[in-house]
Amino acid sequence: LSCPVLVGYLARTVFIAFRLPGICGVMLCGMLFADYFPTDLLAAREHLQEMLFFVLLFGTGFEVSIGGINPAVVVLALLPASAEFAALAIFGTKVWGYTPLEASALAVALFSVGDGLVVPKLHTLGGRFVGNPVPRLVRLAAPIEACFGSGLFGVLLGLSAPLAGRPDSAS
Repeated sequence: LSCPVLVGYLARTVFIAFRLPGICGVMLCGMLFADYFPTDLLAAREHLQEMLFFVLLFGTGFEVSIGGINPAVVVLALLPASAEFAALAIFGTKVWGYTPLEASALAVALFSVGDGLVVPKLHTLGGRFVGNPVPRLVRLAAPIEACFGSGLFGVLLGLSAPLAGRPDSAS
């Protein structure tokens, strides 16, 4: 397990050195090492996903200060994200014939949560365009959009999981 993590970290460092998003290097290593992943970790995948979901929401919450949030920031975060989610879900049901839950899962998977990619670039833009409020507004809106996308994922995860202790319909 330590080898894929170490190679992922090195790939992240190389990507950052070439001024590319580091997450792309980590994802590339994840795809390359997918066949060599320990099988006991694959069995614990569901629990790891739930833990990662919690850590993601917990970490994103620290990036937002309540005092900086105003209605313009909330609209800037939720309106484009909701429109993209709705368009992808409608496309999945109408064009590809998915069920609404499957189309929603597709939409949340393709949902553009650019929190880790957008915020560092906005710090640079904020320094270049001093006094322009747009970098500050987007820097505040990006974590809210990430919480919204992660929250939708959690809701869909709960809707798609079978109910525990549900009686079989065959009996």
